Amino acid sequence: MTQQEIQERNEQTALMLGAIYSIHAEAWGFGNARIEPNELKFDNKIIKGAVWAQRFEKELKFNSDWNWLIEAIQFLKKDFESKDRYWTTIERYPLYSNIEDVFVVVSDFAKLYNNKEL
Repeated sequence: MTQQEIQERNEQTALMLGAIYSIHAEAWGFGNARIEPNELKFDNKIIKGAVWAQRFEKELKFNSDWNWLIEAIQFLKKDFESKDRYWTTIERYPLYSNIEDVFVVVSDFAKLYNNKEL
């Protein structure tokens, strides 16, 4: 997987979790605490306005940090566990799986979720 593919997959996962990229802070905002007016990049559009975030992250690490990836898995578990055909795809990966394999599956779901295909 190229660095660009990893970045795109990380961004899809962040968007699924409701994160917004702040051009001013050059970071991804997660959560819902108000940060001052800013320019945002959301869905490839520039938006001027306030950023609401509890935390900012310069680098997305869903591909390399289990703590990040588990947050996305918990989101999916909450929304899709009852939809067997989706959840069993993630569930089949045991805890000792390679993080990259699980990241690919989660980011594929994120893309479908963001495109409203689920």
